[in-house]
Amino acid sequence: STASDVYKRQGLAQPWRAQTVWLNPPYSTPLIGQFIDKLLSEWQEQRVSQAVVLTNSATDTSWFHALLEVASGVCLTRGRVNFYSPIHAGNSPRQGQAFFYLRDISHRAKRGQLDPLTVFKQRFDEFGTIVEASL
Repeated sequence: STASDVYKRQGLAQPWRAQTVWLNPPYSTPLIGQFIDKLLSEWQEQRVSQAVVLTNSATDTSWFHALLEVASGVCLTRGRVNFYSPIHAGNSPRQGQAFFYLRDISHRAKRGQLDPLTVFKQRFDEFGTIVEASL
């Protein structure tokens, strides 16, 4: 069984039911597109209420644009994200990254509660430039 088969069985084949999802999908093709498709499906069906997704800034890919079309905000990182690995030293991607924020479709602002996009901007501003969607 390949790593791809394990990912499909464990992550792609199961329903996702979560209030908030943090997704750092495998960056290899075709897995990244499959994970993005799965997230978007679960989010549109409201089985996932909101999500933050970390990907490469692969602006030439269809999955990047699929995320961009529904994201409320995107953080384009300054520099590259350094990943920690107890096994490998200097584990860093070869290109810049982006954090996408998919807001809760059913969110209704409550008095005194910050808008979730405002919270995303506050949390991720230190990592790069925040671009809001024009939805």
